[in-house]
Amino acid sequence: MQTFKKLPYTDFHQMKAALEAGTVFRIKDGGRDRRVTRIEPLPSGKVANVYYEGSTSSYGCFTPDGANRACVAFIYVESQAPSLADQLKAKLTTATVNVAAVPAKPFLERFIAGTEFHTPHTREVVVGVAFVRGHNRLDVTLRDEAGKERVTPRYNTDGTHKFRSERNLVEGKLPPKMVERKVAIYRHAFNGSLFVIREGEVLPSIRGISNATKVGETTITEKE
Repeated sequence: MQTFKKLPYTDFHQMKAALEAGTVFRIKDGGRDRRVTRIEPLPSGKVANVYYEGSTSSYGCFTPDGANRACVAFIYVESQAPSLADQLKAKLTTATVNVAAVPAKPFLERFIAGTEFHTPHTREVVVGVAFVRGHNRLDVTLRDEAGKERVTPRYNTDGTHKFRSERNLVEGKLPPKMVERKVAIYRHAFNGSLFVIREGEVLPSIRGISNATKVGETTITEKE
């Protein structure tokens, strides 16, 4: 027997997003069991008219948690285990979402729209995401700089890593790899300008450079 259990929604935006994402809502009204087709919140935002399959009629006075203020009818999810798509849609419409690694819009929304993401810690780029039906899991495909791909289930739908925050996904192209190089600083023999010669390089046979004076050493950071 189906009994009332509060739904995990705090407003109708979340509820409608879940419906659009494929969550199956049903209205239980005594012996009647009807599939929800449309949710129309009233201007107050506190209650909504809910339409059901096979009819143009609707129930009024439903709240986001599935209860009805005017009758014994209630709304339930056909499969009580919330889908990843349901969770994602809820995140996209919840103003309190806090994504440490990815600013502005959540990871999946931006990735699907074409934005590139990477994880600086392992220098891998995101090349694909997939929902795994029946396992409440998101698989993220990463590709390293050598072209090797791997699939990991260790990311949340907001782009954060489940266990290691340093592996959170970051928006944008993978930046060039930077390396430190030792350089020698020389003063031009004639015009006094300074220039550097990297470790392992030799002074070219150019007048004023080949006879330049070494004045110091330092370390610079540049693209590999």
